[in-house]
Amino acid sequence: MNRRRLSPFELHVEKVVVCAAAVFAGVVLCVSWIRSPNAVAYGGARVRPAELDRAILENARDLEGRVRGVDFEPAPVERFAERLQRRHREGLFGSDNGAGLLRGTLRVAAPFGTSLDAYDLGSALVPAERIALAVPLPPSKPVAATGLGTYADAGGDGGSRAPQIDAARVSDAVEVVWVTVAAYVDIAALRNEMTNAHYPPFRATPYIAGVEVERQELGPNASSSAWKAVAIGGAGLAAVPEPLFEDESGLLLNRGEIDRAFATVRENQHAIMQPAFHTHFVAGERWRVPPLDGIRQEREAAGAPARDDLSIARGLFRAADFARARELARLIFEDPDAASDTRLAARKLMRRIERRIERDGPTGPEPPEPSLGGHAIEGKAPVPPAAQLSDAQSALQRRRARAAELFVRRFVDHKATGRPAVWVHDESVEPGKTYRYRMRLNLWNRYVGRPRALRNPAAARAVLLRGEWSLPSDPVRTAAKSHFFLRGRHPGRDAASIEVWKWHAGLWHKATFVARVGDELGGDRAVLVRTRGGDGAPVRKEVNFSTGAVVLDLRFDETVPQRFATGPNGEFRHRTQTTLVMTYLDPIDGRVKERNARADRYDPRRKRLGLP
Repeated sequence: MNRRRLSPFELHVEKVVVCAAAVFAGVVLCVSWIRSPNAVAYGGARVRPAELDRAILENARDLEGRVRGVDFEPAPVERFAERLQRRHREGLFGSDNGAGLLRGTLRVAAPFGTSLDAYDLGSALVPAERIALAVPLPPSKPVAATGLGTYADAGGDGGSRAPQIDAARVSDAVEVVWVTVAAYVDIAALRNEMTNAHYPPFRATPYIAGVEVERQELGPNASSSAWKAVAIGGAGLAAVPEPLFEDESGLLLNRGEIDRAFATVRENQHAIMQPAFHTHFVAGERWRVPPLDGIRQEREAAGAPARDDLSIARGLFRAADFARARELARLIFEDPDAASDTRLAARKLMRRIERRIERDGPTGPEPPEPSLGGHAIEGKAPVPPAAQLSDAQSALQRRRARAAELFVRRFVDHKATGRPAVWVHDESVEPGKTYRYRMRLNLWNRYVGRPRALRNPAAARAVLLRGEWSLPSDPVRTAAKSHFFLRGRHPGRDAASIEVWKWHAGLWHKATFVARVGDELGGDRAVLVRTRGGDGAPVRKEVNFSTGAVVLDLRFDETVPQRFATGPNGEFRHRTQTTLVMTYLDPIDGRVKERNARADRYDPRRKRLGLP
């Protein structure tokens, strides 16, 4: 392009733009760096960011110097404690109030002598024609739990710690087949009954002085015996003295003894309503609260964490922490609320640990260096070693607390309504028999020896008020000392192979027998007898495996329907299979019954019998 044709403005526009940019850059530098627009006010001056830290430090040093140079005058505090102590020592009319001191000893208000009868406030408040004794209401329908085991009494009162027991007392342990019968008591309804009977408020509190229980034995063809009183001793019934009355005046002569007995009943309501079982478990089945409404759910909730704790115990075993793994497995195995398969798995883990200890010693082989992922606990993601130790410690604390809780005599009541439970222990039952129970309450008569206060004066001669009988419980079959299971056809014979389990020396032992039609199941057999806590090998002894059952018929290829589980949520289906069916006479109840080999093979009792 011809330069001569451009205007003067066009010739100098580039220079103008460059000059304007230079001026703008200078202004920005001046505003941002020279004038410091980011400065803040501090201590009466504007301080740039680079100088703020130094200004704060100088201000702090100045403040520290001023504080160190100041002396504080202590404020006078009146000594109220000394003044209170002086008034207490001088008495109500002490020198502080300008009065003389009280005499140190006052004269006797009345001469000492025999005690006077207390004024019967209840007789004065309520007319005699209106007071009638309340009839105790029956408890709820009883439920029962049964078991077989060896137990000892180690002393103590079942506190929060497991009682200690020595070897001598273990040798004195007793073998018991027990039934515990329990029900709920509606204390509020009992109190309302007493109020409706015109009891004054200070006498309308019911006190249970004992629980009576009767039982029926159920026989063949739905027959039942007469109701028979259960001898429960002093465990569920307080010792009540017999009242003595003067013939002419009707005055209660042993009121002091009656009053002392009432004080004992009032202070021991827990022990009367919920007596403790034997304090030390040795072998067999632990005692447990019967499955009352509300208790069953609590037991299931208590047994659910056992599976998670078993996984932690397995992780400790793989990490060669044998001591804690064995203790945790033992506590799981001894938890009566844990599922039977969980307890069986815990027992197997204990045996594996004991074999490893025998082979490698209590500390195990030298553990390898832990990886970054830590030891993996079965069923869970790998856990770092620190977290694994924390989980194991928490699991051990839960299990130890659970084991201690088995000895805690806590007051059991219904979680929703607050109704307390009452129970008694029946240790006079015969193994394998079927019973049903009923119970009633005995309340303390608050008007014993006070005939003028009652509509019926003769009712004042009774110490206890006997309540109404409850509904009968459902039939409960007591724990048996022998069980048998049909295994199948004996090879080469028209006979059945029978597996018999027998309770002996605190443990279950088994033996196999061959039975034909007309034979009695069981017999004498020499087996290896294990002993609890023994330090030697099992000893071969003669054990009586007799069951008393007689074989009436054997059908080797009988078609029977079988139920099979098909899912984890209780799904099942039926199918027919051929198996051995045995008809036999049960000597315990005199009934003719049937067993088949396929059902006995998967009977859950076989697993439970394998638990020591």
